[in-house]
Amino acid sequence: MDTMSESEHVSQESEHVNFESEHVNLKDEHVNSVLVTAQINLIYDLIDKNIAKNINEPVKQSIFKIISFLLNNNSANGNMLALVLGKGRSSLTRHLKLLRNTNIIEFIGSNKTGGYCLTKQAKERLQTGG
Repeated sequence: MDTMSESEHVSQESEHVNFESEHVNLKDEHVNSVLVTAQINLIYDLIDKNIAKNINEPVKQSIFKIISFLLNNNSANGNMLALVLGKGRSSLTRHLKLLRNTNIIEFIGSNKTGGYCLTKQAKERLQTGG
């Protein structure tokens, strides 16, 4: 014979559901972590394969930030990218030139209102890992 009241059953079931919900959230966080790690690796692969494996780490980090920002924001003007990088305009210009020359980014629009975005090929490589 069950000696628990109905409210105790409901409370236990609620705790079980909360536990399962927390477990699902942990799984989601793990999946998101794996996806973020995969995306990071794809960006670094894109840099290594298309730019140069022998660029120094600060330049690689700056290029990574530009690609990552454009991947998540579709486009940005030079001022916005300079803020994201926290670097001067001349450093940014060199990094953007490197990315444009390797067909990773392109400038779309007029000089005043346009912005940089990832090329179609770069987006495809980042999505497929190719």
